[in-house]
Amino acid sequence: MQEKINSLILSLKSIKKPEDYILQLINAKLTLRDLESYIHFEEKTYTRNLIFKCPEFELMSLCWGPGHETPIHDHSGSYGTMIVMDGCLHEVLYKALPDTTCLSQIRETEAISGTATSIHDGIGYHKILNRSYKKAVTLHLYAKPIESFYVYNPINLSRCIRESRFYSRFGTLTEEFSQSS
Repeated sequence: MQEKINSLILSLKSIKKPEDYILQLINAKLTLRDLESYIHFEEKTYTRNLIFKCPEFELMSLCWGPGHETPIHDHSGSYGTMIVMDGCLHEVLYKALPDTTCLSQIRETEAISGTATSIHDGIGYHKILNRSYKKAVTLHLYAKPIESFYVYNPINLSRCIRESRFYSRFGTLTEEFSQSS
C-alpha cells in the first residue's frame, strides 16, 4: 500500500508546473486501502491528515463526517488540488466582485467519488461541505505548503488568519488530538 504513495510522491517531486499535479494524482489511481493509515475521522469536525510535506508541496487526506464543512477560506497563494476518494461533497466558490463589500457566491459544484478539482486564490475563495449522511474522504495536494490562511466573513469581507493544523501526521495522531481522545 505504501508503495503506491511513495511512487506518487516521487513523481510529484519531478513536477515543474502546479497545473501538472492534478494529472499525477489522477494517474496514481490510489484507493482508500492505499490511504488507510491516513484516514482518521472525528465526530465534531473534518480532519486534516498529513501524508507528506516538502518545500514544494504537501499531500494530505481529509476525512468528512456528515454535516462537516470548512469555513470560507483562501489558500495563501498556494495551488490546491482535490480528488474525492469516497463519498460526495459540495464546493462553494466565492469572489469579491468589483464595487462590492461582500463575497458573492459564484457557483456550487457537487463532487462525487473520482472527481478532481483545482483551486487557487485567483479563481476565488471556497468552502467544502458534506451535505450527505455518509462519510467522505478526499486527497489534497497544495503546491507550496499552507502554513496559515485567511478565513472570510462573506457579509463584510472581514477576515482572520488561521494556522494550518493536522489531526494526524504521517499516520500518527498529533499530540493535541491524541490527548483529547
